[in-house]
Amino acid sequence: MIDGSNGSATGFLVNIGSKQFLYTAVHVLSGLDKPVFKTPDSSVLSITSQSTVEISNDPNIPDVARILIDDDKKLPTEFKLAPPPALGTPIESPGNSSGQGVIAATEGKIAGIGPSEIEISNEVVPGNSGGPVLVAGTGDVIGVVTRASREAKNDIWVKNTRFSEVRRFAAIPIKIENWSQMPLEGPRNQSKRLENFRQDTRLLDAVNFLTFAGDGVEPPEESGEFYTTREVLADGATRPVGQTIISAIAEVNRHLKKGTGSFKAESSMKLAYTRFFTSVRQVCNTGVAAIRPDDFVRYLRPTVTEELNIRKSVVADIVALEPQIERFDFVRKIKLK
Repeated sequence: MIDGSNGSATGFLVNIGSKQFLYTAVHVLSGLDKPVFKTPDSSVLSITSQSTVEISNDPNIPDVARILIDDDKKLPTEFKLAPPPALGTPIESPGNSSGQGVIAATEGKIAGIGPSEIEISNEVVPGNSGGPVLVAGTGDVIGVVTRASREAKNDIWVKNTRFSEVRRFAAIPIKIENWSQMPLEGPRNQSKRLENFRQDTRLLDAVNFLTFAGDGVEPPEESGEFYTTREVLADGATRPVGQTIISAIAEVNRHLKKGTGSFKAESSMKLAYTRFFTSVRQVCNTGVAAIRPDDFVRYLRPTVTEELNIRKSVVADIVALEPQIERFDFVRKIKLK
């Protein structure tokens, strides 16, 4: 059982020749803060933040990690890696289901086989991530629980078939030949860097949802699919990007005397907003140079690329917003987006 301060998952011990490894998923290590590795009998493995973790360097199997166990700290295990057998073979997926602190068994069959992963019918849930998929009744590990997906239910081709339900997948660890090494805290630190970058992007996107008027700027109550502009600005108030945006809003409102009911000359209003967008543009590329996909583990690289593209889109919206502000009638209070 792998327990962090912000969630739980599963790992398993495997003997490979004379060596013993603890296997789990990369997304487990990148998502958990201060993970503790504990067996069902409460034995705690001496794995620290500086322990070396090996990350799969296979582009087709990026979500598998393993940690070498010191010879004097090996524990008994009958698990060994094996290739997946035929479709329909009965399988087991023991794991820390829902993070409840017990190893629960889930049974099923191999529902699909591919070059890098298998589809399983076992009802694995959050907490099972990183756990083993075993050939039933054996110690043969044929998969590592990694992901689930679901097709659109209204798709005419999948409606009323099993493919409209949640489908669960496991990576095939025996096929991984290349690994890269880093401290155990490496994947989590990379994930945090990415979250910081994502938070700055949300802060910049908040600019696109502000209400601009002749007497100042106001964050609306509703905007975005999962968050409000007010919440984003409040949560990011201690970040440099957030401080810049909040200060720029405050400066516009001070200059235009928001709340007084009076309006300044249009030239004065345009000057205030020109200064506002100048400040915002200065922080639009914050963190971009430090977020390069090749600097991240393979599992995170697609997400890094996606976040960079989102930032480009958000900045493009800001650039397109400024001329709209210059053209609209400042006497009217309008919402541009």
